[in-house]
Amino acid sequence: MSVAASERQFDLPAVLAELDGWYDRLERLTGESIQWKVDDVNRDAAYPFIEVDDGVHRYLAFERGRECLRRETTDLDELVFWVMDSHVHQIAWNAVPRTRRRPPGFTGDTRRLWFPEWEALMTALSPAWGERTRRRIDEILSRSPYHD
Repeated sequence: MSVAASERQFDLPAVLAELDGWYDRLERLTGESIQWKVDDVNRDAAYPFIEVDDGVHRYLAFERGRECLRRETTDLDELVFWVMDSHVHQIAWNAVPRTRRRPPGFTGDTRRLWFPEWEALMTALSPAWGERTRRRIDEILSRSPYHD
């Protein structure tokens, strides 16, 4: 019996190696090195980390000893999506003030500037991820429309 690609499972070293490949792709896309990469160390301070146990991949974070993030899946591809989405989201959000890409006199909702960057980077990594990101942005905006 073969395992479908969407149900891939690996041990911790293989998961970390898979993530390293995606970090390399993201660094090539952005031209920037990733300053902090998700690994298997709980640093507290809300830094996410991963655990793999009996085929269950966990994406966790603790803040002052209290769990503040827990996602579990048996699908390695889903775990990779969560990790990369977290990084790309932060890269896109940070890009607006750092590169001063705000149009002159722009006083609107800055999500107008970084949401497209988030979607574009996720699409460049994987068209399916770009679609998921587009749906998430639409969901966010349905709950919290732009305020300009």
